[in-house]
Order: sequence, then structure tokens, then C-alpha cells
Amino acid sequence: MNETVNLQYRPPLPMPSLYGADVNNANRHIDYQNHYGSMSDAGNPYVSSDDNKLVEDLKLSFNTFTKFLGTDHLTHEHLKVISQQPAPPRLESQKISKEISSEAVLAERDIKLAKEILNRPRVGEAIRGKGGEITRGSLETAGGTLIGNTNPNTNSADPFISYTNRDLVKELVGIFDRVRDPSEDRNWFEEKHRYIDVKTLDEMRKAPVDGSASDKFSLREIYLVKNIFDRPGLLQSLDDYKANGYAVTGSLNHDNWLKNYSLERWLKNDRAEKGD
Repeated sequence: MNETVNLQYRPPLPMPSLYGADVNNANRHIDYQNHYGSMSDAGNPYVSSDDNKLVEDLKLSFNTFTKFLGTDHLTHEHLKVISQQPAPPRLESQKISKEISSEAVLAERDIKLAKEILNRPRVGEAIRGKGGEITRGSLETAGGTLIGNTNPNTNSADPFISYTNRDLVKELVGIFDRVRDPSEDRNWFEEKHRYIDVKTLDEMRKAPVDGSASDKFSLREIYLVKNIFDRPGLLQSLDDYKANGYAVTGSLNHDNWLKNYSLERWLKNDRAEKGD
């Protein structure tokens, strides 16, 4: 289905908050916590909700959203359109297709749900299936992978709380040379093959976060590796077909070594899977 979004629409500017900076007990965490910026407003009841609550409520609102948009699925762009709708009691039709139902009405809570999902990149990543489509099936899958509240305003010591899996892998690529095993370096013509032993990462994630391990690993590196281990299925995927591909002479998967070229392949495959 060809879909076009009316880019001329501009949502009304939000009113200034009367309650100061600390809304819903969510103090802004300066160190990397606002990596994606903040979209939630003071009156959004979802700010303090766990990620899986957002997914469950999106399941309940799925029919309303798709009926309003005239589609059989949702996308990141669709959620943006929902989030930009003016306030009820009845919304002006923001048409994405010509076959929109005149009975499609969004509640204010629906709009705030869409806003908060957009404000949490990890939720947005988890609910997107093949080609970036959000379907009932992708929502079912996402429900079991999300734990806690990853709103970027959450006061957490973990600087990666709102980072997507893809962002974590990019960060790992950035420190790859520092934590690799130089004894395993290999050169294939002009290609440099570098390797990280998963045992090294396991040592990093077990390091204390009270600063006592600062001589060997930075706190940022420790939290990065903790996230890679804690995200369901992420570490396995970095040593699986998504990263290593299929070898003609035998699989190189699950050998407990992460390769620089494999991480680049993982990023490429992840973009393809999400339709980016």
C-alpha cells in the first residue's frame, strides 16, 4: 500500500510546565541519558510506566490506531502522526490513505501512548518486525523482551538505559581495538581481522561499578558490556548467523569470539531487518 504523510501538519506548541523540572519523580540524568531527547510532557501518565505496559496498551489500541490511519499495520512514522494529533473530543482526520474511517476517534491517552513509545527507542526497536512494520505478532514477541522503564529521563546510573541494541553494537565497535586480543590479529590481504574473546567481556561485566576497576575498564565500558549481556538474545546474535553469516566449509558461529567484520555485518543486517 502506498502511504503518504501530510508533512504540512504542525502540532500545537506545549504549554510550559507549572511543576518545575522534576515531574513524575523523573529527574533528568545528564550523563548520556538524554541521548535521544525528551518528548514526554508533564501530563503524560505513561512516563512512569514500564516498557511492557506500553506494549500491552498498544495491543489494546492497535485496532483504533490502524482504523484511524486506514492501514493494517503500524510503523514508526504512523506513531509520529498519532502523536501529533490535536486534543480530543474529536480529532481532525490526519489522512495517510484515502480510505480512512470517519468513525476513527483517538482518545487523549492514545496520543500520549504514541508519544511515550516514540520517546523510548528500545521500545520502538523491540516492537518493529520485518521491514519495520509493527504488527500484532511483533507486539507479542516484544512483550517478553522488555524489562523496566527506559524513559530517557529515568534517574539511572546506567548511561545506556535508553540505547537500542544497534546503538550498543556501535559503541562496542568503537572500543573494539582497546579490548581485542592482539595475539589473534590476522590480516587477509588488505583486510584486518580482529577478535574479542567473550571471556574478556564476561570479565568486564563482572567488574564493580564503584570505581575500583577504573584502572582497567571505564565505568562506561562496564555498563556497555553489562547491557550487551543482559539484553535478551543480543550477545548470542553477535556470535550467530546475523553476524557471521554462513560459511561454505562450515559454520563459524558460536565460537565465543566476536569479530570486527562480523559486527559490521550485524549492523548491516539489522538495518535491513528493520527497513532502515
